[in-house]
Amino acid sequence: MTATGIHLTDLATALLGKARDLRVSCESLSSKIPQGDTMSVPIRFNGGGTAYVAASLAMPFISRFAVDGSRGWIDIRDKAHVEVPAGWVVTSAMAGGPITVAEVPPAEPVKDNLVAFARAIRGEAPYPITGEDLVNNISILEAIITSAARDGEVVKL
Repeated sequence: MTATGIHLTDLATALLGKARDLRVSCESLSSKIPQGDTMSVPIRFNGGGTAYVAASLAMPFISRFAVDGSRGWIDIRDKAHVEVPAGWVVTSAMAGGPITVAEVPPAEPVKDNLVAFARAIRGEAPYPITGEDLVNNISILEAIITSAARDGEVVKL
């Protein structure tokens, strides 16, 4: 969770707000890693949305973010490991329309974040992540740790 999964919960919080509850599944499917090599967690949000985060330390890197809605969907996949970004493949469709596929060039999100932080410190622009979003994301991480320690018990936030 703390390597890349936290970024997915951060994004889910930005889109869906405060989480309501979650339940974690941790398993050792192909390694002897003590905490497990495969984790999944569905997260339900107060506003009615659901996020699903999955991670595996025992398979080659894959990063995917998808949003499914009643009028359309979008699926965004990294073309390479985040340490050597190569851009994304974006597949999407709106109700009644065709499925489209586009490639997006690599970006520098760490640099972009530092620039946004510097602009906020200088009073030039508000920082794009609110304190409330930060607290909500931290509460999700704490609930994930609690649920994992309690063998997948549902944890209310």
